Amino acid sequence: MNIRVNGRSVEIEGEFTLQMWLEVQRKDKPWTVVEYNGEVLKREQWPKTLLREGDTLEVLVLLGGG
Repeated sequence: MNIRVNGRSVEIEGEFTLQMWLEVQRKDKPWTVVEYNGEVLKREQWPKTLLREGDTLEVLVLLGGG
């Protein structure tokens, strides 16, 4: 299946929830923010959100610094 992540085409095989995919990508940090098909999702929604063909994700990992 093909999805778009941060403007890039990404091919994934199998069924993934958003939570599972973020864990595999090592982006499931406490400071990660995800926009799924134009809507910012709360972290509680990640395990219930099944990725589908054509989905669009914007994944932001917030960093602090001085």
